[in-house]
Amino acid sequence: MKKIIFITFLLIATFFISVLIFIPDSPFGRDVKDFFTINKKISIDEYEKVVSENEDLKKELEKLQQHNRHLESSNDYANTRIYNFGMREEELVANYNNLIDEYKDLQGAHNELLERSKIFVKSIRNSQQSAAINNLIKSLGGNSNNSGYKASLSLSSQEVSLNNRICYYNTISGKKAINVSIASSCPMSYPRIDR
Repeated sequence: MKKIIFITFLLIATFFISVLIFIPDSPFGRDVKDFFTINKKISIDEYEKVVSENEDLKKELEKLQQHNRHLESSNDYANTRIYNFGMREEELVANYNNLIDEYKDLQGAHNELLERSKIFVKSIRNSQQSAAINNLIKSLGGNSNNSGYKASLSLSSQEVSLNNRICYYNTISGKKAINVSIASSCPMSYPRIDR
């Protein structure tokens, strides 16, 4: 029973409080109204402040996004430049290697020409010595038929085959060949075999 009385009393009190709140002329109603109005004004001011701060943040965000786009553009440009430098470096290395290969080829050709020129100089010296001997024999009144025989045994050509050098000679009886080591040079005249 006490509970029913308490609930009834509570309902009546709630009714009177709600009536006082919603009657604008009552002192309690004015205070409540003023409280909500003040809170409303505070809420609008805070809202405007938040909106203003939000606008500032949006502008700051746009600036940061612009700066980020600029950095991305700069980064793309730098990456492109790095890639181009890498390609240029590869091209320069390839050109350098080609130049080294060409230099080695030229060096090999130079060495071959040097060897041929040595053989040619040797051949000229032998020819000059042979002419000088023939002239000496003639001046002494001797017969130089022997020198004609020697001249006909001179080196005509040579070629390299595996580990050997093949030397070709023109002789009275036709073309003859001998094999020598690749490290040796061909004799300027066909070796004479005395019987």
